[in-house]
This record gives sequence, structure tokens and C-alpha cells, in this order.
Amino acid sequence: MEVGSGIEVRGERTGELLRLYSPMNRALGQLCAGYTPDELEAIRDFIRRLSMAGSDAVATLRSAD
Repeated sequence: MEVGSGIEVRGERTGELLRLYSPMNRALGQLCAGYTPDELEAIRDFIRRLSMAGSDAVATLRSAD
């Protein structure tokens, strides 16, 4: 399967990816465990809005060319 960015997803490598990202997933789980659901929701909202602001800034820069 090909993803829009030109990245090809190969199912036979799923195990390898899971193994490589396992330490990060564990660390993220431990980090999130220290927050309440309401705090995690606020963090999620902040990251979503930050991402949108970044996308808007990139679009503005691209349109200036």
C-alpha cells in the first residue's frame, strides 16, 4: 500500500517497526500515566492547535513565493 507522501507500507515489516518503536511507546505510556484524563485532553488540544498553527505558517510561507 502506498501512502500519500510516497511512503510504501509493507506489512511484512510490521513486527520490525513495532520492535523499534516499543521503547518509545513504553516511555510515552509512562509519561501519560502521570497526567489526569483532563490534563491529557488539554495537552491533546494544545498539540492539535499547535500543529494547525504550524501548517498555517507553512502555507503562508509557501504562498509568499
